[in-house]
Order: sequence, then C-alpha cells, then structure tokens
Amino acid sequence: MILPFTLKKLYLAAILTLLSCLSAYADTFIVTSNADAGPGTLREAIEKATANGTEEMDYIHFNLPDVSETGRTIIVEMEFPRLSSNLTIDASTQPGSKFGVSDAKVKLVREPKVYEETFVFRAFHCENIAFYSLFFEYAGNTSSPREVSFTRFTNALSGTNFIDVHFSKNIIIGGPFKGNLMSKASTSISIGGSNTESQGLSDSCRNIKIQSNIIDLTQNGNSYAEEFLTNGISVGDSFDVLIGGELPQERNIIASQVTANPYSYGDVIKGTIQIIGNFIGTDYSGKNKSSTEAYPACISVNSFQPSKTVNVLIKNNVVANGSIGISVFNINGDIIIKGNYVGTDISQSIDLGNLYDGITVSYCNSANIQIGGDNIEDGNIIAFTKYKALNISTLGLGHAKILNNKIYCNGRFYPIYDDLSYELPFIKIETITTNEVKGTATPNAKIDLYYTDKCCRYQPETYFASTVADNQGNWVYNGIIISLGVTGSATFNSSTSEFNTPPLLEKDFSFSAEIDNCNPSPVAIQTLHLSKPMPIKWYNSKGELISTDLNATNLNEGKYTIVTGDPCVQSNTYEIKSNTPANQYYSSENEILPPTCGQKGRIILGFDFIHYDPNICYFYLKNSKGDIIQSTEKYGGFSNVDPGEYSIIITRNNCSIETEKLIVPNEVPSLSINSDHVRIQNTVCGYKQGYIKGLIFENMQQGLLTCEWRNEAGEVVSHGIYLENAPSGKYQLTIQDIRGCTPVKSEVFIIENKGEIKIDYSSVKITNTSCKSATGSIKNISASGVSRYEWLTESGTVVSSQLELDAAPEGRYKLKVYNSTYGCFDETPFFEIIKEKGKTYQVSVFEQHKTTCGRANGSITIKGFVSDIPAAFKWTDAQGNLISQDQNLTNVTSGTYHYYVYSPETCETDLGTFSIESTPPVLISQNSLRVTADFCDFSNGSIKNIKVSGGTPPYAYTWKNDKGETISDKLDLVNVVSGNYTLTVKDDTGCEAFSNTINIAPSSIQLTSPLVNNVTLCSPGTAVFVVRNTENGGTYKVYESPISSAPIAQSANGILTIGKVEHDQTYFVSFSKGSCESERTEVKVSLTSDAVQVSNVFTPNGDGKNEVWEIGNMQQNPSAEISVFNRYGQMVFHSIGYHTPFDGTYKSQKLPSGTYYYVIHLKADCPAVVGPLTIIR
Repeated sequence: MILPFTLKKLYLAAILTLLSCLSAYADTFIVTSNADAGPGTLREAIEKATANGTEEMDYIHFNLPDVSETGRTIIVEMEFPRLSSNLTIDASTQPGSKFGVSDAKVKLVREPKVYEETFVFRAFHCENIAFYSLFFEYAGNTSSPREVSFTRFTNALSGTNFIDVHFSKNIIIGGPFKGNLMSKASTSISIGGSNTESQGLSDSCRNIKIQSNIIDLTQNGNSYAEEFLTNGISVGDSFDVLIGGELPQERNIIASQVTANPYSYGDVIKGTIQIIGNFIGTDYSGKNKSSTEAYPACISVNSFQPSKTVNVLIKNNVVANGSIGISVFNINGDIIIKGNYVGTDISQSIDLGNLYDGITVSYCNSANIQIGGDNIEDGNIIAFTKYKALNISTLGLGHAKILNNKIYCNGRFYPIYDDLSYELPFIKIETITTNEVKGTATPNAKIDLYYTDKCCRYQPETYFASTVADNQGNWVYNGIIISLGVTGSATFNSSTSEFNTPPLLEKDFSFSAEIDNCNPSPVAIQTLHLSKPMPIKWYNSKGELISTDLNATNLNEGKYTIVTGDPCVQSNTYEIKSNTPANQYYSSENEILPPTCGQKGRIILGFDFIHYDPNICYFYLKNSKGDIIQSTEKYGGFSNVDPGEYSIIITRNNCSIETEKLIVPNEVPSLSINSDHVRIQNTVCGYKQGYIKGLIFENMQQGLLTCEWRNEAGEVVSHGIYLENAPSGKYQLTIQDIRGCTPVKSEVFIIENKGEIKIDYSSVKITNTSCKSATGSIKNISASGVSRYEWLTESGTVVSSQLELDAAPEGRYKLKVYNSTYGCFDETPFFEIIKEKGKTYQVSVFEQHKTTCGRANGSITIKGFVSDIPAAFKWTDAQGNLISQDQNLTNVTSGTYHYYVYSPETCETDLGTFSIESTPPVLISQNSLRVTADFCDFSNGSIKNIKVSGGTPPYAYTWKNDKGETISDKLDLVNVVSGNYTLTVKDDTGCEAFSNTINIAPSSIQLTSPLVNNVTLCSPGTAVFVVRNTENGGTYKVYESPISSAPIAQSANGILTIGKVEHDQTYFVSFSKGSCESERTEVKVSLTSDAVQVSNVFTPNGDGKNEVWEIGNMQQNPSAEISVFNRYGQMVFHSIGYHTPFDGTYKSQKLPSGTYYYVIHLKADCPAVVGPLTIIR
C-alpha cells in the first residue's frame, strides 16, 4: 500500500511502527492540555496510543483543568494522526457540564489555514475504535461561493469530515448518554470502503454503530447553519451498519440527511443496513424542520451493485424536509420500512412535509419489500408530502407488501406503482352502506379496508377491517361503517394492489356542453366514471331533482349539479349553453410547452370530443397580428410555434369559436455546467483519494435524469454529482435534466498522481549464489520518481541501499523505493536467490522409532543413501538448534528434526524434515471404578472396571496389598479380604503406570437366626437338632450358654448332633458366615416317657391333607423299630427309623379303612409305645 507522509512523519511513523510490533498492555492516556500539540494534549495521547501497540484496548480520557467552555475547547490546526486499532476516545470523563442539550463535554474546533479538504479524525484499516461525548465544529471560511437549491449540497464545505473511517470494522460513534455533537461540516461522519472491485471484502467497512449523536445542529438543538447542511452521515461500501437504535437514548438527531451506499464494490454477498429511531431533517425536539430547503432525500439507501444482497430495515424514524423522505434504490434483499413518521412528527399533527415523495422504492429487482407490517404499530405515517405519498417502480421480480400504513393529506396517492413487469392483484369496491362493504378482488387475496383521509384526498388514513376474497374473488365485510369514504387494497403472493381509486375523477368523464344551433337537440352529461358505488342525485338550477342515474340525459340549456353520498366528493356543476357547436369541444386545459432543447414551442389542445368528427372539425392558430399561421384537422395541437401571443379558432359546419389568448413563452435556457469554482484534489502516491467537486448546474429544471462520471476508458465510475475517492486519471461529467434535452458534458478534468513512482522489473536478472560464498545478485530493475532504495529480506532487514543488489547470500529479497518529497513508497515482489548445489544426496531407507515412557529415547536411523554417502551431517530441531552431527539421530525427544548433509566441497543438501512421534503414556483411569466391600471377612471383596489405555499393549498387571505382597496378576481383583491395594500396569516396552491406593472396606450383614424345635428324649442319650430354615454358605453352631465362645457342635447342613444328654438341658444354636453370626436360638432338651408324638388317625384319600401317618420327634430315635398290624395280627408296615412314613398301603395296595395297631420300639432302656391307628378314606 502507498501512503503519503513527509520525511519527518516518516521518521516518526517508523518509530511508532517498530514500537507497535512489541508486546503492549492496555493503557489510559489523560488529556490535560487544550493546546493543539505538546505535552498533555490530545494529539500526544493519540501518538502514545499508537506507540503502545494494538493488541489491547487503549483509552484516552480527559481532565482539562479549566472546565469553562473555552477551557474545554481544543483548536485543531491540522488533522490528528491516523488512529490505530483498539482505541476509545471518551470525553465523557471530562469534569464539567455538557454542551447545551448534547452529551458532549470537550469541543474540537477545526480551523484550516486554507480552503481545503479537512478532517479531524481518520482511521484506515482499523478495528475496535470508539468516539464518545465530543463536540465537533468547523470554523473555516464560509464566504466561498455556494450553489442554490439542488446544487448547493455539492459545495457546502465539500470534503470537510469530522470522522472519516475507511476499510475498518467494529466502529462505535456515540452511545446512550455519551453521544457526540457535530456542527458545520459537509459530511460529519463518513464511513467508506474499497474503491475498486478487486480490493474485496477486506476493504469494506463492517459492524458500524452510530448512536445518540446530534448532527448539523448547534448546541441548543434548535438552530442550524443552513450553508453547511449536506450529509450528516454518509456510509459507503459497508455492511452490518446500525444508525440509531430501539431505545430513545440511542436516537440520533440529524438536521441534514443520511445516505448509505452498501456494496459499491467488494466481494460481500450479504449484510444489513439498519436505520432505527432517529430524527432526520428536524431539530432536537423532532417537531420543527431543520431547514427551509429540502435535501435530495432524508434517508437514502442506494447500491451500485445489485448483485450483492443487503437487508435494509428503516424503522421508527421521524423523517422531514427531504425532496424524498425515504429512498431505496437498486437494493436486492429484504427491505422493511415500518413505523416511520414521514412528513409529520410523532404526534401526527405537525406538517413537516417533504417536497416530492414520501417513500420511494425503485429498481429493487429481486427484493422482498414490506412497507408497514402485520401489526398496526408497524404502519408508517405518511402525511403532508407535496407530490406522492408512495412511489414504487421498476421492481423486476421484486414484490411489495403495503400493510397498515396511515396515509393522509398528501399531494397525490394514485397510482402507487409504475413500470412493473407483472400483474398486480386488483380490488374493486362495489357496495358501501352503513353496515356493509363488498366487492371483488383477486381470488383468495387478503382485503384491507381503510377510511379515507380527513383532507378528502381518498388516501387510506385509518385501517378498520380485513377480510379475504373467496375462490371466485368475491368478498364482503359486515359491520358498522362510520363513513362512506372507504378505500381498500388486496394483498396476494407478497404483492399489494393499487388502492381502490377515488369515486369521481375529473379526467375520467366528459359531457356535451352545448346545444348546436345548427342542429339543436337535447344533450346529455354522460360517460361519468364512479369507482365506488354510492347514491347519485342530479339537480337543475332551481334545485329540482331531475335524475338519480350516474349519467343525466335529455338535458336542455341550463346548469346541472351532481351530488354523491360521499362528503369528500365535491358537488360538480355543469352548464349547457346554447352556442356555436364548437363550444362543445373546447376546454381551457391547454398545455403550452415553451421552446427548449433547440426545438420551437408546442400547444397541446385541451378538448372534449364526445361528438368529435374529424371530417367537419377544423382548428386554426392565429397570431397577435390576426394572421392564421397554422391549421389542422388533428386535435393534438400545433408544433414549431415561436414565442408570442396566440388564439385558436375552432369551426364546425359554419359555426366557430375563438379561444382566449394563449402565450408561448421565450425559450428556457439550456442546462449548462459552470466549472468556475471547481475543486480538484489530486491523488498522492497512487492512493485513491482524488475528487472533483464544486461544479454548478445552471438552468436545471426540476431534477436530473442522468448524472454520470466516466473515466478516459468511457466506463461509468460514479452517479454522484461530485466524484470522490477516485484514482488519478481523466474524468468527464455528463448530466441531463428532466426535460430530456441532449445530455450536457463538462470539460475533461484531470486528477494527477503526485509523487508517482514507477518500477519496471520486467527484465530483472537474478544470479544465484554459490554454496561456498555469497555471490548472488538482482539487477536490471529500473525506477523513476525515486529518492531512496532499500533491499529487504523476508524478516524486514535492510541489506542494501542501492538500486542493484550484489554479493547476496541465498534468500528472498524485495526492493522498496521511496519518494521523500511526497512521502510515497512502492515495492517489488520478493525475488529469490538460490544457493547453487554441489553434489546432491537422497535418503533411500530410514527407520523412525518413537519415544517411550516420556524419555529421550527416540531415534532416526538412516540405513542408506541413493548414491554416495555424504561427507558430513547435521541434525537441527524445529527451532534450528544443532542436535547432532552424526548420520543417525539417537536418544532424542519426540518432535520434528531437519536433516542436512554436506558434500566434500561443503555444499549443503537439505533432505527435509523427519518426525519422531511419542508413544502415549500408559494411563490408568479410575473414573468408572467399582469397589465391592469384603462382607464378614469372607474374602469376597473386589476391585473392577479400571480402564487402561496408552502405551504399547499387551499389558501386565500386578496387584499388591499394603504389605507389598503380590495378590493378583489380573486387571480385576476379586475374592480378597478388606485392606489397601495398588495396581501396577506395565506395557510391552516396560513403561509403567500406578494406580492410586484403593481401599476395600470390611462390611457385615444381619444373618437370620436358625429355627429349631425343642427335643424330647425317652432316656439319656444323643440329641439331634434339625434347623428348619437352612441357608448355604455358612456354619450352624451349638453353644451351651448364650455367651459361650466355643461351640460344642457345628455343621454346614443344619443337622447338629449333641453327645449324651443326662438330664433336661437348654442349648443355643446360631448361624455364621465368616465373621458374621446371627443371634442364638434357645433349644430345650427334655427327658420324658413321651419321647415321640404319635397321631392315631390319618386320611390317605388323595386330597393332599393328612396323607401319611405322622410320628413326631423321630429324628431323636433314628434306630427305632416301627410296626403296624391289622386286626388279624398281620404286619402291614415295618421300618427301622422313620425315614419313609406309612401311607396306608401294603405291598402297593391300599389298605381298607379301619382300625390298626402299632408297636414302636425306641431303645432298649425305653418302653415300647403301642396304640390303635385308624385309617379313614
């Protein structure tokens, strides 16, 4: 990039650039002096902030000791140094009161010494800059020539910008309670981007926020300097821009206009422009116009690149005093215009009307346009414009929805659309009564109904209802209708129709006005057009009702008045005269076109032709001398008419009439361009900052149809009335005003390029260096306009100050040249000097070995070369440090290593980089660990679900207890006692990892006490205890007392045998698992003759109850002999022990019911037990 600077500035910039490359910390610089330069000044603070670097946000605060207005005023004699990134200039920190109604607390007065383009702050290629609470004022010469009307905007201090930002992002200008005040500049805020298509996205501005500022008003907020009003805010080639905001304190008050020209160039394809909640074209109150002359447009959004997509939101603004209130041109994207007050204030009672249109949208060929919205509060208020409230034209494929707007008292409303390539929906109101409105429309369209405006101009002022047309297009609304002044629209497929036209239009009817004396007969007032149905009454001059039809017929000479049911339709009175028949053709609405564009004048006749007959009607043009100079049978009029006084004679049959005098004025002077006050700024160093301004358009009529700046190649480079941000070259302006005369061209203007440098390296000659010494050179480059040379390496080191580079080692070099007069510089691309290679080498086979265990044990083994073995070797690490001079690289950490080899002549061959990877360390993850406690010291503790990763599988596992004893070699540790355990994992390379110490806690459980019956013995002997609720995995024990520590008998199956019992005695039985033991159950052993309990009856009948003979306590008599006899003495059952009970069968045959006898022999010293036994079936 080429930048202008003086030698002194070059020296300073070099120092600041060097400093900015160093690490810096955020800092705050305090302004304590209101001088232009020197210690404690704002200028010094900006220079310090630049020197501090751009990595962190720096702040400039103010503490001027004199808090009077004079003490807080800084006279800025020259532009401040260009700002660097990450800088906030915050004057809200200054002690003292605010200036007037603004938030500003420090005043900056720009006072140039000559009439020139002037700036206060400029930022190029920056980001994150903010300006708060500053009062900007221009104090330059205001006596220079000023244009009037339309062209005065081109000259008012042209080029005077307070804040000028280009190619930057994240810019904040003002904010709630910290807004800026700006007065008397051609453009207070200028935001811009690239000037050429090739510079692209990086040279667009983006993320711009402008809030809470007062622009082009003095500090009292109510007065302004009219000469200075041009663009308050100008945004070009930018996207994601917010001007204003949703909150009242974010509102900008802008006495002039806001223009946004997004995506003139660059490669951005989508972005946003949001203009929200501002007062534009008013004073601080929003209730008074800011100027007596209107601007081209209060809000203008215009793109020269319709292929780019930009979404536009214009919302809740008060817009006043523009030729056009809101203008959107050539935008493709979503265009939403809602909630604005156009031509009136928020109260909707004050006329702030615009001279031409309220809202204009045109050439938005692929846009989705919404004017208003689905909710009442989304509607725009459009009032008091002098021409059209809405003007939508040339949309291509774009569509517009017009919803819920309030439109009243504008000069015109119909039609809204022009030059569309598709058919709009339609609506027709056919009936209006006090309780019904109905009509036809595009089938399925949404119908919105409005009461017409209070100014009786049939504009949709008050929305009151909606309905939907059916499939045949019929629609009806039933409800209370408070006025017959009703209009409506139809919306279908994102397009809104024209509104239903007024009920009676003068241009839509004609009537017979005379009774032909030559052929008298009754005449008619007919072909009237009424677009809305309503009652019609015709009255004669006596007030008598003569007809209720739309057309009155069979009328004689006299005056007739038509009256409708709509109070806004004025009564029209028509007179039928008895006169020559020519009277019935004549109308005084003649149009006279003065001579212009080298053509003579024309008179276009205004006649009604109800009975026009070209065969018998003649027209004669008579001059002031009484001479007939033209005649025609055509009713169009007369051409080639010189300036002067004329009348027209109309004849029919032998009757004639002569019109009143018509005056054709003198020729209107042609449009011309006055360049007496043209101002041309040349470019410096090729930077695109040239401009051509100050041209005056003389004799312009109404406005421009064409405005084009072309370069010497004939390409259109701008459509503005002045040329800005232009490169050097030749330019010519072509304009054409509304008359459509031959376009007028200006003289050719030349923007020179001061300090131009030309470098020609098309024939550059590069000599490579040898491998032994620096013999490289770069020559055959020519340069003009140069005072100093620098050859630089890629690192920026200057190695020569000559035009030609000699004795250079290998490397990349570029030539940088300077023009010290203008501070310009330019540079070549990098040229490369290559070291000539001697013999070259190439590795044929090599092996790489990863590092393990995080150690320096990696290696690269070079096993062979393609040809000869080099004479020397060198290995370096990624930072270039020498690691080894051996052929192979061993015992190194993981990383990238560079390998160089050398021939016997010491010529180096770079064999590239080799990488040594590291084996991931062995990792033990205990995140999902599951530990099971050891219950009752039963050795059932476990440690499971440890995850092992990294290293080189397979792994070896070693579990050790807290005594260091090896317990297991499995990953899961199971069946161990409580205690502390540690796992060691070793991978296949011997790398180890250790777990944390893991504790298996002891645990106990509540065991169920045994259920044991008491025992009776017939004599001293052995007792057997049988546990009824046995469990596996434990031991049953018998104790002599509840507190005995040692059992006298134990078993795992629940059958416990006690030695000889000599007398009645109590024992205690428990169940244990490991160290856990249940409560002890008391069991009594009794010595009695009733040693067994014998049942005398049983019923083996198959019902599952009492099926066998029950004998209790037989477990104590395992050797007892049991016999059963029938009544005949025959033994039918015999058993030693009673393991298989008697079931009432003998030899598998059922015994009959009856009485049987049993004999039970228990022991030798116990008596036999005998008795009857009854079987019942």
